[in-house]
Amino acid sequence: MKISDPQNIKKVTHLKVKETPPKIKRDESDGKTSTSVVDVEISERAKRIQGILDVVKATPDIRTEKVENLKKEIQEGRYNVSSDKIAQKILEEILSLVF
Repeated sequence: MKISDPQNIKKVTHLKVKETPPKIKRDESDGKTSTSVVDVEISERAKRIQGILDVVKATPDIRTEKVENLKKEIQEGRYNVSSDKIAQKILEEILSLVF
């Protein structure tokens, strides 16, 4: 089985693989046994996506150093935001929703 669809990689990454021996089937008619083995092949793209997901999961949600610096600037009255930058971001957000 080859997994190359990025939508399905999430399903695969949440599975836990157990090391289990193959199932042995016994054919009642002749008494012989056979084994069933499933090969799984994960594409290089899926492996790269998994690597990226691992990095994202390891990255903290809050950049505490940046937050502390901003708190300090606000408390000291040195935090200034350009009204032009705010307006630009608002327009970008509106345009991204429309287009």
